[in-house]
Amino acid sequence: MTAKVKIHRYLLGGSAGPPAIVETGGHTVAECLRQATTKFPKLKNELFDASGKLPGHMLVLLNSEEVQNEELGLKVKEDDTIEVLPIIGGG
Repeated sequence: MTAKVKIHRYLLGGSAGPPAIVETGGHTVAECLRQATTKFPKLKNELFDASGKLPGHMLVLLNSEEVQNEELGLKVKEDDTIEVLPIIGGG
């Protein structure tokens, strides 16, 4: 099974350009996110707090639907797409 994780460039130290895409073999959203952090280790501290939950400044989408902390165990299917976006305030 292969699910894609799209990571916003800002989270990888960039500011522009298309998202980085990592193909993963995880069975849940959390497993896929953790596999993405093996390719981008810096991402681990951005994606998960000390208790293993998503921090409030992070938005995770599964096929364009928001995923909450209690839903990280959602099963992924072949060709699902998980997007990781920072929530950036401003005005």
